[in-house]
Order: sequence, then structure tokens, then C-alpha cells
Amino acid sequence: MEIERLEYRWMELFSFTSETGNTIQNGFQKLVDRYSEKHRHYHTLHHVNACLKHLDEIAGRIVDLKTVEIALWFHDIIYDPKRNDNEKKSAEYAKAFLGSVNLASDVILKIVHLVALTKHPSNPETNDEKYLIDIDLAILAANKERYDRYESSIRKEYGFVPSFLYKKGRKKILMSFAKSDRIYSSEYFYEKYENQARRNIKRAMANL
Repeated sequence: MEIERLEYRWMELFSFTSETGNTIQNGFQKLVDRYSEKHRHYHTLHHVNACLKHLDEIAGRIVDLKTVEIALWFHDIIYDPKRNDNEKKSAEYAKAFLGSVNLASDVILKIVHLVALTKHPSNPETNDEKYLIDIDLAILAANKERYDRYESSIRKEYGFVPSFLYKKGRKKILMSFAKSDRIYSSEYFYEKYENQARRNIKRAMANL
């Protein structure tokens, strides 16, 4: 991952606004600072970068591509594992920034809704909403090595939680996915990733 490449993508994403480049660039630097916080091990810019790569793969399937991409940039910008309102706070952060760059109010509200929707479990309704959530959950279908790194990173983020409590809580989360009718809402992700995700989750629960 190259910060310069991400910055260029960010600047291009907001090139349609009437704001100066400094405003957009400062927004990017603040975003980098947030995603680089020391307590983060999975919810970092690497996760955002991975999400953007998945978005690029299915760009032709997205109705409002710019809106979904902006939501992905902001969806974990506020992340404190000791809180349960990170998505709400991330949505509020996105609303404040997007208001500062004179984005249309209806577009801002749509992005705020998308960011808030990334709180799991969620109930995506439109295809764009489904793709957004599926992209965020794509890590569940990673190959064995990458998935194991993901589980290890999540454990580090909850390093303040005693082992027996963490295992109990983590198993509850994984079980909610395992018992769901389907992990991925969109047909594309379901057909491509559902089986691998279930294999990873089953193995992860057995290892707890």
C-alpha cells in the first residue's frame, strides 16, 4: 500500500467540489492520522485499501459509485474497541467533513446512512448497500493465512480484554455469522465467497 497512491485517489474523488485542494488534502491527512492510531491493528488504512480494491472489482455493478466509495473511506474513521457506537461516530465525522466541502445535503445524508449501516448486524436493502456491507466483510473469505492474521489483529485490538472473556465474545460474533442464512447479501459475493467465509469461521471457532 502506498500512501501517495491513496492520497491521489482521495484528491481525485473530491475533485468535483468547489473547495480548495488544501481543504481536501487536510481532510486526507486527518484521515491518515485516525487510521494510524496505535490501538488499531486491523481497522487501518490497509483495510480501507482492501475495501477499495474490492470496490474496483465490482465498480460496474454499483449504481452510485462515488457515494459508496466515500462511505468506505469513512466507515471506520472513528474506532475505539471499548465503545459500541463507532459507526455512529464515524457517520457524524463524515457528515461534518462533507458539509465543509459543500457537498449536496442529500448526498451527505446518503453517505451518512451508508457509514452507519456498517454496524453489524445490519439490514442492507438496496444493491449498493448490499455491496458496501459485503465489501466490509470480504476479509471473512480471505485465504487461510490472511484470515488468521485478521483474527490475530482483532485480538490485539481487544488486548485489554481477558482471554476467557474475549473468547466468549468472539465466539458469539462468529456464531452469529455461522447461523445466518447467508453472510453475503449480494449474489456476486455470495456465489464467490460464501463457502470460504463459512470454512474460515468454522475453523476460527474451533481454535478459540
